[in-house]
Amino acid sequence: MALDPYDEVVTKVLLARWETMNSLLMDVRYAVRMLCKSPAFTAVVALSLGLGIGVNSTIFSFVNAVLFRPPAVEKPGQLVEVWHHVRSRSGFNSYPPLSFPDFDYYRSHIMFFPEWLVLNLSSVLSVGTMASRVRT
Repeated sequence: MALDPYDEVVTKVLLARWETMNSLLMDVRYAVRMLCKSPAFTAVVALSLGLGIGVNSTIFSFVNAVLFRPPAVEKPGQLVEVWHHVRSRSGFNSYPPLSFPDFDYYRSHIMFFPEWLVLNLSSVLSVGTMASRVRT
């Protein structure tokens, strides 16, 4: 009895898959044998992979939290950045960090913003109307 052309194609594909899997299994066995022959190299490889994966996931988590996720506020589209500009300086130095007295002055004199959030490189100074320094 002759096989249908469709059945012939299916048979060829299954045989090709079996050969590929068999070859892969043989390669994995060979790799395991070589790793068992040199345990120091195996330890270095395992340590390098573990360290690389750990560092990569840590950096991704940080970048994801800081850059890709929206800020944890009610209306992130309405956030405004306020900078203090010193005309006598040039470049990035013309925007020094905002001091607490400056922040307090802006908060009490600019009524356009109902709430203020001040971020320092190391601490959050204020959320809402109560200002306080948080030590980290």
